[in-house]
Amino acid sequence: MMAFWLVWLFFFVADLFAIGYTGLWFGLTEQHPGTAITKTVTWVILVPWVTVVIPFFGCLAWVFWPVFWIVRSSGRLNKEFRSVVLRAYDSPAHKK
Repeated sequence: MMAFWLVWLFFFVADLFAIGYTGLWFGLTEQHPGTAITKTVTWVILVPWVTVVIPFFGCLAWVFWPVFWIVRSSGRLNKEFRSVVLRAYDSPAHKK
């Protein structure tokens, strides 16, 4: 019973990190905050639930999906943060 609890705790913590990094990335790159929230919840939380109907792929999605989003989003934040922010403030709307 304790192992089952620890597995779900791992998934919960992994989802929190995935939501954090993915939300930061989508919040930085999307124009509207609502779009960033929708994309984050859809890709990190809802897609693994949809894949549950496919037995083998669903299990893989539950395990690797949060890890994928943590690695992808944190990598993009580390590599592209400065260029995305500069591109946002280099637009004509901010030069008034």
